[in-house]
Amino acid sequence: MTNYIACICEGSAEKAILDLLLDNNKLIFERSDILEEEVLSCRS
Repeated sequence: MTNYIACICEGSAEKAILDLLLDNNKLIFERSDILEEEVLSCRS
């Protein structure tokens, strides 16, 4: 069974925070572990 991790945010502030956390290894997973290796936006 494959586990998927997705970081999905609504706005640019949340995306910036998640990017900082990912870049500084402050989460229990790394950028390479998440879908498409980037934070996804639910709004455009």
